[in-house]
Amino acid sequence: MHVHIDRVFTTVARNLGLKDFSRYTNNWIEWSYEAEKLIGSRDTFVQKEATYDASGAQATGTIIFAANPTSGDSITLNGVKLYFRNSTDLGEAKSPNEIQIGATLPDTIDNPTSPFGLMQSLTGFHKVAFQTGTYTNSAIFNYPEALAVADYSITYNTDGVELVDLNDPLTNGNGATIVSATSLNFASNTSGSTQHISNITNADLVVGDIYVISATVSNYTGNGNSNSAVGFSTSGGIGTGYGEARRFDNGTIYSAFTALSTGQPDLFIQDNVTSATLSDISVQKMTTATLTVTAKEIGDKGNEYTLASDNANAKVSALSLTEGKDIFRNQQLTLPENNVKLLGVRVGASSTQNKHYELRRASGPHRERIGKNSNETTQRAFRYYVNGNRLNIQHDSVDEITISYLAYPVDLRGWPKIKEGHETAVAQYIMWQMKLIDFYNGKLPQYITKELEKRWYYLCGKARGDDGMPTSDELKQIGNMWNTLLPIKSSNGLINL
Repeated sequence: MHVHIDRVFTTVARNLGLKDFSRYTNNWIEWSYEAEKLIGSRDTFVQKEATYDASGAQATGTIIFAANPTSGDSITLNGVKLYFRNSTDLGEAKSPNEIQIGATLPDTIDNPTSPFGLMQSLTGFHKVAFQTGTYTNSAIFNYPEALAVADYSITYNTDGVELVDLNDPLTNGNGATIVSATSLNFASNTSGSTQHISNITNADLVVGDIYVISATVSNYTGNGNSNSAVGFSTSGGIGTGYGEARRFDNGTIYSAFTALSTGQPDLFIQDNVTSATLSDISVQKMTTATLTVTAKEIGDKGNEYTLASDNANAKVSALSLTEGKDIFRNQQLTLPENNVKLLGVRVGASSTQNKHYELRRASGPHRERIGKNSNETTQRAFRYYVNGNRLNIQHDSVDEITISYLAYPVDLRGWPKIKEGHETAVAQYIMWQMKLIDFYNGKLPQYITKELEKRWYYLCGKARGDDGMPTSDELKQIGNMWNTLLPIKSSNGLINL
């Protein structure tokens, strides 16, 4: 286990009587890194894997909500814990790390009437689909180093039962036919024009249930206006909608609504664009909602973004984002910046051939010619060599590489994390280096720095020894192995010692 470096800083400041140590922070970070490398025990660093392919990939993960949370439930995104609270709870759920629980799950996730929904807190906008209205008390504004490294989106999942029969004509509010098959076409409509869908029968909706209307937008042409968009909303007797969904380009658009009445629905599609085509129009009953988290940057670093949930109705896809990949081209890749020692190289699991094959480090001095075939056009050796921070592969039929390496753990600020149990030793090293400056400037006698140095070497050795000691579970395992040893008898029945 590793702890934040702030614990060490507090110890140093207390021991040296410093009330404000902010101006020393940069030096202390560097000295902490030096101290941990000098201790260098088996538990100082962490073992990690990184995967590389031709295009790279952003890390992704999901949290699936099966029902509306209850007060006190929480999810944790990259170390930021977000609590779901009722508006009647203490503080009215207005803290940066609180999400206001609405009447339904879509209302909690994307609140149409207040800025305290989940998506409002993760994007910083009152109106998420419009990206308008700054919500300064949102989580992303208060914890930017943790949350601003990813993008967030919501998908409403359905039961798959179509409530709109697209083989029947879709008509507008005046009864005129819009389309006779599966698409709805707009052409040169003025800003703010609408087209209504009114062929959902009374029996299609159940009052109180949540439904999702979706469609595919194609042939989109905007008018350059910031309001140029295709969107869904609800009005009249059909229900109340969430999110006021809009699209500013081609793709899938959807919106959720709660059925308030089984009377004549007044669900409409609003068009503020020059032209667009809506096809695959569908209305289905909602079952769950999925929060998708996508790292903004391509690469393995996004896999460090952590996910957690103590909400029984919110299931995380994994304890962190996954599938983040760095770029591997021309049989070369750049080793991670926090690489301490390369442990192994193998062909990636998604490689078209030779997957999981272990590569060995080249030992010969003529690396570029190892394993070439007879006409010297193709490399065929499963070898690699390292040149500076660049790793070179000597096989031409490898399109994905996974490396295993020892890494120096860092927190969200990029500051080094300290192995638990090393805090006192690291603090001692920082104090020694601090006082060396005074000694070099003639402000401190040498015996004080020597005492600090002696104490550092003692604590460094102690930290190594503590790390090298077996744990209680390991001691039990050693004891079980020793107690079950059987003597080996020779053919004549004598025991061989």
